[in-house]
Amino acid sequence: MNQSAMLARFVRETDADVMMVAGRWTLLDQSAAEDLLPLAEQRGVTVLAAAVFNSGILATDAPGTGSFFDYGPAGDAVVDRAQRIARVAARHGCTLPELAVRYPLTHPAVGAVVLGGASADQMARNADLGSRPVPDEVWTELREEGLISGSVPQVRSASAAKGHPVR
Repeated sequence: MNQSAMLARFVRETDADVMMVAGRWTLLDQSAAEDLLPLAEQRGVTVLAAAVFNSGILATDAPGTGSFFDYGPAGDAVVDRAQRIARVAARHGCTLPELAVRYPLTHPAVGAVVLGGASADQMARNADLGSRPVPDEVWTELREEGLISGSVPQVRSASAAKGHPVR
């Protein structure tokens, strides 16, 4: 059973208020939208999105050979997709890491993004990434180019998204 399916089962079978999903509601892996996120929204469960950089590939403006995805070397198809998303971001005056931090907030079930860092400088950078607005046109273009799932309901504005409070 994959992580988001397991978490969806917890949401379905318990009275949990909060679930944390790691690496499954990101620009490169939207599998949590298949089960966890719709169910959490329906049941009023807040989801915290962690590991939004997918082991590093989304933490850089220009992913390439040697990038890591899901705790291992990223394959060519994943690197290509990350590069395409980065080009869309650049056309709109944004960076790939900014999109990686803001994207999870486009779903109404997500109340917060959890970011870490190996140093104080990384922590400050990550906090700054979350404060920068992302134009709604970015999400539209990513959907139109098939870079974010078309099966995901129309995303809410990540620029204005506040989520709902963690209870």
